[in-house]
Amino acid sequence: MTPLRGREAELARLNELARAARDGAGGVVVVAGAAGIGKSRLLAEAGQRAAAAGLLVAAGGADELDRVTSWGMLLRALAASDPPIMTAADLESLRGLTDQRLAVVERMRAAAERAAATRPLLIVLDDLQWADPASLLALGSLPVTLFSYPVGWLLALRPWPASPALDGVLERLEKAGLVRLHLGPLSAPDHELTGTDADLGQLIADAEGNPFYILQLLRATGPQDAGHVTGAVPARVRAAIVRHLRLLSPDARRFLQVASVLGREFTVTEVAAMTGEPAGGLTGAVEEALRAEMLAQVPAGLAFRHDLLRQAAYESLPVSARLAMHRDAGEALLRTGAPSVRVAAQLAIGARPGDAAAAVMIGQAATELTPSSPNAAADLALRALELAGDHDEYRPGLVLSATRALGLAGRISEAREVGERFLTNHRLPPAAEAELQLQLRQPWVIDRLEPYPVPLPASLLTDPAVARGVAATLTALDQLPNIIGGRGTEADRALGGALRTVTERGPASSLAVLAQLRVLNSLDSGCFGQALARAEAALEAARSGADPESSGIYEEMIVAALAASGRISDALRTMRGALAAADAAGRAGLVFRYRRLRAAMLLSQGRLDDADAEARSVIDLPVELGYPNRVALPLSVIVETALRRGDLAEADSALARYASDARGVLPDLHWAVALTADARGEPGRAARAFGPVRAQLQAGNFYFGNYQHYRLPQLVHIARRAGEEDAARAFAAAAAALAHRNPEANEITAAAAHARALIDGDAGLLDEAVERAAASEDRLLEAAAREDLARALGDEGAGQLEAAYDFYVRIGAHRDVARVRAALRPLGIRKQQTGVTGPQRGWVSLTRAEQAVVDLVATGLTNREAASELFLSPDTINTHLRHAFAKLGIRSRVELARLAAERAG
Repeated sequence: MTPLRGREAELARLNELARAARDGAGGVVVVAGAAGIGKSRLLAEAGQRAAAAGLLVAAGGADELDRVTSWGMLLRALAASDPPIMTAADLESLRGLTDQRLAVVERMRAAAERAAATRPLLIVLDDLQWADPASLLALGSLPVTLFSYPVGWLLALRPWPASPALDGVLERLEKAGLVRLHLGPLSAPDHELTGTDADLGQLIADAEGNPFYILQLLRATGPQDAGHVTGAVPARVRAAIVRHLRLLSPDARRFLQVASVLGREFTVTEVAAMTGEPAGGLTGAVEEALRAEMLAQVPAGLAFRHDLLRQAAYESLPVSARLAMHRDAGEALLRTGAPSVRVAAQLAIGARPGDAAAAVMIGQAATELTPSSPNAAADLALRALELAGDHDEYRPGLVLSATRALGLAGRISEAREVGERFLTNHRLPPAAEAELQLQLRQPWVIDRLEPYPVPLPASLLTDPAVARGVAATLTALDQLPNIIGGRGTEADRALGGALRTVTERGPASSLAVLAQLRVLNSLDSGCFGQALARAEAALEAARSGADPESSGIYEEMIVAALAASGRISDALRTMRGALAAADAAGRAGLVFRYRRLRAAMLLSQGRLDDADAEARSVIDLPVELGYPNRVALPLSVIVETALRRGDLAEADSALARYASDARGVLPDLHWAVALTADARGEPGRAARAFGPVRAQLQAGNFYFGNYQHYRLPQLVHIARRAGEEDAARAFAAAAAALAHRNPEANEITAAAAHARALIDGDAGLLDEAVERAAASEDRLLEAAAREDLARALGDEGAGQLEAAYDFYVRIGAHRDVARVRAALRPLGIRKQQTGVTGPQRGWVSLTRAEQAVVDLVATGLTNREAASELFLSPDTINTHLRHAFAKLGIRSRVELARLAAERAG
């Protein structure tokens, strides 16, 4: 490799990244610059130096014409290291999963963690602007979760074409300390790159300092003519490359044109299949292209030395010829045994409407791609529909494929549009129509928790051609308006009948859907014991029937019922094994639902740091995975922890950033807005926010009181401060109704006694509330009840206030501390002021949660092992580590172990 000149400063920064990894710390550097500016050359030099320094280097890149191969860019890199960090074969066991996304990311994380345990890593990824969606999903997570390991990430991209998905990844990588380097033009003094001829300085200026442009102009003109070419640089460069192409023999030029259709990388066999010539007959053309430095040899075959070279060869073809050749490329790749998604990518470009064979092939590839990259699969399926004839017999199958992929990608509104448009314009046999209706309605109801907006044709429920089990499932899905509308008894009758039918006649896949709806109905009706019994019965039936290997879906119902009943520790223990099952089964949406619920439970226990970290680690997932309606609960946790810490600006910021993403049932969002308005002394805004919550509770839907039972007494306070006495009484009545339905649950009966006492001014009820709350696991409820009991007792309430004060100090609830300290002062008790400002550095600055994590990690535990010990997610462990590292002034687990040893010694 020739010496790299003119990039000394940038190379020094990349060397720092490698040194940091060698010293045990992670990091991310993104190099951005125009095509041809030298990014790839800079990355190659940095990778070569890192390997010489002892790092394991994994390098790969993306291809503009292959953005449908899931994980393509990352797998190419991870398999290219010596030894390989991971290969595609390592993912074979995940092939049958409905949704592979989070499972694959976890496999990649574990593989990198294992490799980094023996040798520091540098992962080099070029042309990020062409990355496939699955690779982008992984890149948004892996550098953040691996920050404490010796893993450096060196990424390069062009600023164009812009990509919202890529921009989102880069924004998340800011959390991992991302460093951005802009690679600008070379300056004239760097003309050593091309010689010392005086005309070359002008050449560099004319070429805007772009090294690739300079080389192409030199190759086309020769140094002696370089200063005598006029015109805009991009046009001159294109002309120079075209001239370079024309200097080749017709055979070599034709070879490059055909190869350009296949993509940046290709094989001679694939070109031979397209041209119909034997591979041996292409040897001369290949050798000539290599000598001309148009191509380079790579492990998989051949590759254009630069994407601009491929683009020039490609654009030298007439547009009509390109399209036809893409169609030929699809056929050729199919004959050579290429993956179906690569075949489909070519057909998607080159096929014309009415091309039945292409439509079928693309549809099959979409089905194959759906579990790993549903967004890309959905785009392929929609392209297949464009190609298919309106009345082709295979079109219904393509519609099913498209709606499934769109649903899994979270593009549920698009799925409904595709399905409903087809149903409007086509008559399907009743059985096929019922299957499509089920495909459209199930994700809408289960994932969005919203009633499907188009009425179900009543004839489908009675038509003898429709399987009874399918009709029963459709009937059950139609009960969501009754469930969320507080008409639980009506919904229960219909759901019970549907369950009996499906149990007898199938399909077995509907049993989980019916179980979810029945448990949801019990929870929203406030019957938590019933919800738990139903969830446990459903799990037992699944284990003895069609689903012996649990995917975690039934356990999620049990966890939700346990949490609603106030059995938080039992819920967290159950969740630990269930999360592993959901991970292994590839149920990304289910994993998210577990983690959002865990954030709420941790908050009830007063574990502010853990709750906030858990909520922040998952709040971006709903949008990435397509579940925007699930944002509201983690958002409410972030807002409430910020308010309790006295950080009103952070509460406002979280609402401003995420509130617009929330969809569906929104009492958690209303709660967050009401809390923030109350904290800011805006009673009118608070009243408007809690209005929908009051309406929902009065309608008989108790979702709002399911998990954080301290909310209802707090809403009584907020309503009274807003002058809404009727609302305050409504909230107290809702708490009483929940207690009536769940008399054995201490949390719930404590919340009811607390709320009623606030209305009646009854100190005896407040004392009962404190006693019951103390016997529960809801520490926030207990502290709030103690505060109110102290106010009722007057001078005799100092002990209750002191207990609440000590609790708030311990959990870092600075705003709550200030309130209680002010209440103690008239009683003659003065407490030392505490607040957000405290020790900011060193061991004494660590929170209780951070200290617990540090103690485990310092002994050598991985994030996942520490998470298992503490009933947290690995992402939450990672968040605590990041905060602890900043406070301790360290960057790696190696430094942490050393500091811990010094402290212990």
